[in-house]
Amino acid sequence: SPIRKKWIKELEQEFKFDSVFHPSAILGEKLKLGKDLVISANCVISSNVKIGSHSILNLDVTISHDCTIGNYVTVSPGVNIGGRVRIGDGTFVGIGSTIIQDISIGSNVFLGAGSVVVNDIPSNSLAFGNPAKVIRNITFKDWEKLI
Repeated sequence: SPIRKKWIKELEQEFKFDSVFHPSAILGEKLKLGKDLVISANCVISSNVKIGSHSILNLDVTISHDCTIGNYVTVSPGVNIGGRVRIGDGTFVGIGSTIIQDISIGSNVFLGAGSVVVNDIPSNSLAFGNPAKVIRNITFKDWEKLI
């Protein structure tokens, strides 16, 4: 989220971050991984995936082929991401969500738990449901309340 990005920028002045990969994570070929990532237990990342810096993949996340995950993205436990999906910087994907193939989710999106994304979602949106629908724009003040 934009809040986590702000905290990291402040903390980087005094602390060094590092990437952490759980030994049970399965990492495919031709990955482009940013710095200071967290990839948790039982994650499966297919081939040709790009993941930006300071992103977190929680427990049991699957990411199919040819995806791009931005910087400062949080993917909650049990999320399934289809092939050729693009997720912008600072986006939060709620627990148990599913994103079908060829979807684009903008930056600074808050996607609610259990959402099923079948259409693109623009940047700075609050979205949730099955199928996921944009409820409204989201502001920095909203992020302070959500996190």
